[in-house]
Amino acid sequence: MANKFDDFINLIFHTKLKYGIFTLIAILISGIIYFKDFGSSSNIDKSNNYSIESNQISSNSEITNNSVSHESLQSNVVYVDIKGQVKKPGVYKLSSTLRVDDAIRLAGGFTKDANRNNVNLAQKLTDQMVILVEDEDDSKVSSNSNVAGKSSDKININTADANQLTSISGIGDKKANKIIDYRNQNGLFSSLDDLKNVDGFGDKTVEKLKEYLFT
Repeated sequence: MANKFDDFINLIFHTKLKYGIFTLIAILISGIIYFKDFGSSSNIDKSNNYSIESNQISSNSEITNNSVSHESLQSNVVYVDIKGQVKKPGVYKLSSTLRVDDAIRLAGGFTKDANRNNVNLAQKLTDQMVILVEDEDDSKVSSNSNVAGKSSDKININTADANQLTSISGIGDKKANKIIDYRNQNGLFSSLDDLKNVDGFGDKTVEKLKEYLFT
């Protein structure tokens, strides 16, 4: 009887031991799975956060680069006033890297009456720059303003022929012929101011020619 009781006790002990071991193993496995999932989730969150931060840094960098590029572009822009004997005079918005030669080309180029000798085509453009291309005959008058002209005496504009007119600084063959044509079509000049009605004679030119002509 005592032996049976001992066997019964041993059976209960071994059964509880087995269940205890199984329970412990189950707890350990559950713990391993939990911590593994938690670690993976943390890594994913960190990866997502890093990706978001990287995108933000990249976006900020692009914005900064675009701003710098825009400011650089604006700082390279200059406004140039092109006047005189060019085909399309006016104010032009240009790059400061260009030269006077480029500006004149953009303004249509020189007219046939332009004096190119007084223009520095190699000069770099600056903001608020004025490029004045003078008339070829106006330049002659200007450069010889202290000279009495090719003739020592004043010439009557109403009787002068082409040779006499071209002897005056500032009047070439073309302008001499224009004076004669105007005189033939409209009669004698009543005053030298009538020269302003002839193509190619502006106020500045007429004032200087008064030193050499009379009516």
